[in-house]
Parts: sequence; structure tokens; C-alpha cells
Amino acid sequence: QAAGASSIAFDSEEHMFAAAGVVPRILVYNYQQVAVSPSPQAAGAGGQAAGAGGAPPVGPATELHTRAKLTSLSYHRGNKQLLLAGDYDGTASLWDTSAQRLVREYEAHSKRIWSLDCCPAAGSAHNFITGSDDGTVKLWSCRDEGCVTSLDVRANVCCVAYNPWDCNQVAVGSAAHSMLVYDLRATRTPLATFTGHRKAVSYVRFLSSSEVVSASTDSTLRLWSTQAGPEGGSPG
Repeated sequence: QAAGASSIAFDSEEHMFAAAGVVPRILVYNYQQVAVSPSPQAAGAGGQAAGAGGAPPVGPATELHTRAKLTSLSYHRGNKQLLLAGDYDGTASLWDTSAQRLVREYEAHSKRIWSLDCCPAAGSAHNFITGSDDGTVKLWSCRDEGCVTSLDVRANVCCVAYNPWDCNQVAVGSAAHSMLVYDLRATRTPLATFTGHRKAVSYVRFLSSSEVVSASTDSTLRLWSTQAGPEGGSPG
């Protein structure tokens, strides 16, 4: 990835990974080939790698060209060839990396998509969520074009993540310095709201069925218990 990368995602078997960023393209690599290739520090004159017959570092197995700069990637958990990408125009696109073709586009949001995540549950692997600067999180299906449900977060959404132990739950990080946990079956209000960061929450991830870690542009990490209560939870 010659230009700055904004997202990297591994497939379900961790054989392939995709990278994307400010250049409108997706580069898909074979992890094993990259892992055994010479490092840049081992490169000789003219950018050629030392040893191994002077072979250069391995390039991408696949290159997919997109219509806009990309912010996020997530592999389909049930089909390792399918990859979802979110872009600056608010569009989510579904790609078949093996056939090297665009399967479907979702006109998902009115502003930039910052984050998307595919459902890790086998029975619901066709579902995915998107979060955007337009202040909403939306649930989609790879089988249909329309939005399944929408959450009004009322702040720029910076990151979204499924709970792998309960795919009815999602965590949402926002520019309002808070992290929220929602039940996708009842989206009017969040199950819990966690405050404490001093700036935008830029990353969230479930570490267990009831623990979530959050990262913020205030340069801190916080660990939260979703069992702490609905409002103003404290980090663990």
C-alpha cells in the first residue's frame, strides 16, 4: 500500500488480508507470502531485496479499484471471498475478491462512513453494520439492498463493533466522547452509555461477552463492563 492505509482486515481463516486508504483501491495480500518475504531493511541497492535471488518484496494478489477513498474494511465471516468496504462518500460496497468484481453497492449514508463490521455469528454472517458522520448506525444484509434498521446516535459515529458472544449487541464509539451499547432488536435507546473519555472514541472492541475496550483520540484506552449499569459506567 504505497499511500497511507486507513484499514486492514483479515479473512476468517487469516490466509488473506486486505488494505485500503486514501488511494481509491483495495489491495489483497496472501499473508504467508508476505510473512516470508524479505523485509525492507534487507533490501539491497535499487530497492531489490538482498538474498533469495534479489527478489523484491511480494506484491498484492488482487487489486480492486473503487470509486472513492476508503475508511474501513471487514470480511464476511461466512464466505472468505466476500469483503465489505466503506468510503468517504457514504457508500458501502461488497466485493468478491476471488472473482475480482463488485457484487453490490449500498447507498448507506449521507456522509462519510467511518466504520463497518460484519456479523461474526454463523447464522447471521450475511448481516453487517455501518457507522457514519451523519450520526447514524445502520444494519444491512448482504442479501438485500435496503437498510434493515437504523440507530440515531445524534453524534458523528467513529467506530462500530459487534459483540461476538451476542450478535444482537453492538458497541458504538462517537465524537461526543462516549461509547454506547445497543440491542439491535430494540434500537430506540442504548442499553448502556459509557462516558469518561475527553475526546472522540475512535475504536471499540468486545473482549468478552460483558467487557468492551475503547480507544480515544485523548490517547487513552479504557476497559468497561457492560454489566455496570445503563448510564455513566466506570472503566474496569
